[in-house]
Amino acid sequence: MKRAKGQRNRRGFTMAEVLTVIAIFAVLAAVAFPAVAQIQKRLDMAQLDEYARQIFLAAQNEVTAMKASGRLEGFAQALKEKKVDTEPADYPEKAAPWENLRIVSDGDAAATNYLLRSGSALTDATQGGHFLLELNPATGDVYSAFYAQNPIDYTSVQATCLKDRNRDTRQPSQLGYYGGSIGTSGSVGVPQTFRPKLNIVNGEELYLTVTCDGLIDLRPTQEKLSLTVTVTDEHKKTWSKTWQGGDPGMFLSDGNLRVQLVLDSLDSEQAFAAVTAGSLTPGDNLTITAAMAYANAGVNITGAATPVTVNSLFGDGTSADKINVSHLRHLNNLRDSIYSAHPGKTITQTAPIDFDLSKWEKWEKADYCSPWEKNPLPVFAPIENESLLTGVTYDGKNNPITGLPIVGTYYAGLFAEVNGRSTLKNIRLADCSVKAIPTDTTTASCAGALAGIVTDTTVENCGVYLN
Repeated sequence: MKRAKGQRNRRGFTMAEVLTVIAIFAVLAAVAFPAVAQIQKRLDMAQLDEYARQIFLAAQNEVTAMKASGRLEGFAQALKEKKVDTEPADYPEKAAPWENLRIVSDGDAAATNYLLRSGSALTDATQGGHFLLELNPATGDVYSAFYAQNPIDYTSVQATCLKDRNRDTRQPSQLGYYGGSIGTSGSVGVPQTFRPKLNIVNGEELYLTVTCDGLIDLRPTQEKLSLTVTVTDEHKKTWSKTWQGGDPGMFLSDGNLRVQLVLDSLDSEQAFAAVTAGSLTPGDNLTITAAMAYANAGVNITGAATPVTVNSLFGDGTSADKINVSHLRHLNNLRDSIYSAHPGKTITQTAPIDFDLSKWEKWEKADYCSPWEKNPLPVFAPIENESLLTGVTYDGKNNPITGLPIVGTYYAGLFAEVNGRSTLKNIRLADCSVKAIPTDTTTASCAGALAGIVTDTTVENCGVYLN
């Protein structure tokens, strides 16, 4: 009996026992597998959220670099129409208006041209997937980043994932997310009044620079900020130009305002008459003012600059009977296509004048603000102005005029024709060339260094030479 019992013990589990164990495992698997799958999905979402965090940080670094290099304004213009049309569910109450947010995805031209530079951290952070950013390009703050393995269509997911940023809501779409905060970049408080400053340069270009500091808290709502420059001539005629914050030329990338306005230039497209649309009198002395205004949510701020004065075409000290010239632009403005004058004026050259922009030691960069690499004038046409050059006195004060490539038709020289008891004195022309190329070969032409033709004119102490 004992041996029979030992043999039975070595036979193992009965069929009923095995079936019971299998049933238990089946019940456990039915309970555990969904939980394991859910845990795996959560791990996947955690990884997607981590990728989104890396995208966020890399994008913020790229936008900050744009701000430092001056490229942020171009990026903002590229995103001008890419507006967020619904307030994000997690948007902070005291942050800048959410309407300032713009969206950009990795497939947009703006991302390709500004964010995804070769070798950039953002390019590496994409991990072969796709991203969508919400950001405020006016301030350079990234608000949020979404990440997915498939391209992200803002419109198609807006009704679900983008309104509710919770992970459970995003999980069916496998959409990673990081964000929900936006910086103020070192707020210093809203100013009580604006104190803009004006600086006028009367050189190879006549241009105005308007500056105003301490506007960092207005960056998020800079579209509510306006600047108006008003120019008044001696005849009480006025012309004005207004900018809005965020417009080209008026972008608060660092909380400081800096706007430049060219009023006259050697470039004909920016000449005085073209800029002011003929509304002001060329040659008049000008009074220039600037006023700033901000209105938003019951906050109203204003301020004006101290006016500055300058002549529209010529050098400082120009008056009704006296013209001062110290730059090539002033000399070029003597022609009748630009300036109408009465006879008998005195023209005084107060400084050396050089045609060649490449001679940087003579052309000060502060004399102009346009990105010139060479003189906008291909040649120098003889100055024609019958009214001005009748009874005129031109005193060069022994200041040289260097490198003029003078090309005329019938009368070629620094001046085309001078007459009527005029005086040319103390003029120095250095390294100048003079050509008369008549359009009608049957008509005689005249060429000279000082003038193509002179009548009843006194020439005193003038010289023409090669260096």
